[in-house]
Amino acid sequence: MQLIDHLDAPEVVLVAHCHGSFPALGAADRRPERVSRIVYVSAPLPMDGFSVHGLVCEFEPDPAVRDGWRQRSEQVEDGWRLPPPSLDDAQARSSIAGVPADALARLVRLAAPQPLGTLTQPLRLSGAAATLPMSGVFCTGTGMSIAMVESLVRSGDSRFQVLTEPHVAFFELDTGHWPMLSVPDGLAGVLLHAAAGEGQRVTA
Repeated sequence: MQLIDHLDAPEVVLVAHCHGSFPALGAADRRPERVSRIVYVSAPLPMDGFSVHGLVCEFEPDPAVRDGWRQRSEQVEDGWRLPPPSLDDAQARSSIAGVPADALARLVRLAAPQPLGTLTQPLRLSGAAATLPMSGVFCTGTGMSIAMVESLVRSGDSRFQVLTEPHVAFFELDTGHWPMLSVPDGLAGVLLHAAAGEGQRVTA
């Protein structure tokens, strides 16, 4: 919110990576008149009343992934912070697909502990950002895809019907979880297309 408030531009496009989608939507909900679009890059869809951890527990079908999140939350240091995730497990290795060695070394070097509350505090929304244009960028190397969205919509769960709204569009990038490092030019192109309102729509 402070970043939005200190920008001179009348409107901004917010780009959120991973579970940065939660604070991005929270800020847009409080400054909807300043945000022209939210772009989620390799990110979960935030929902009112859910934390990142709660969303994983509710919707992640793979028990191994759920256990990984639970185990990570148990690694809390000093009662409030989580160490950076290890790159040794299989999920982390798949997420860094395509990242050059020097970029990976920089990522590891700059990684910092994360406050536990960023994973466990539920997001509270007023609904003010509900109709803001939204784009999702799926990194297919992580198993995410537009076909997955279509499957969620077909499930009949009303919480996913927002994904069929005309102000929502999607893109795919054939890479891992860190496209800004693995395919920066490709990601930049997708972001420009997203800002222009392009992308694939999903119908009910």
